[in-house]
Amino acid sequence: MASIVITYDEFPTHAPKTNNKKAPNKYIKINGQSIYNSNLNRFARNNVMRFMHDYLISGLPRKLGMTFPIEIELIFYAPINYGTVRRFKGEIRWIPPKSNYKSNWDIDNQQIWGKAFNDALQISKKIPNDSVSFISSVKTRYVEVKDFNERKLEFKLIN
Repeated sequence: MASIVITYDEFPTHAPKTNNKKAPNKYIKINGQSIYNSNLNRFARNNVMRFMHDYLISGLPRKLGMTFPIEIELIFYAPINYGTVRRFKGEIRWIPPKSNYKSNWDIDNQQIWGKAFNDALQISKKIPNDSVSFISSVKTRYVEVKDFNERKLEFKLIN
């Protein structure tokens, strides 16, 4: 069984809602819930997804060298209080959690990174398309890290 691991250290937490170069940009936290619950209009959604695709494509290897179909596992490394990360006045704000902190965010809201990764593979022509003929399984797993700067996305491609 062959596998490839693609890692993105300190992944972006927010994406621009618009691509207007003249106006100060508004940002949205990258989270599948915003797309799922229709909080974003289609233009903002397209900007967020384009931002994610561009980011993910930039870290892809030249060739995958795998046979299809492949299985993909997204391992989402983040602090337990990742749900509290905010963008304020252009800066990302994170405060280490107290010892008794109870998490209130869902890992399935981060599956949007998996969808964007599959799209990035297709857009960059690493795979012909992201149908089940080429990607037969996608799963997401959470791993806790102690510090916000240790966050990363790790994609394991297995065939």
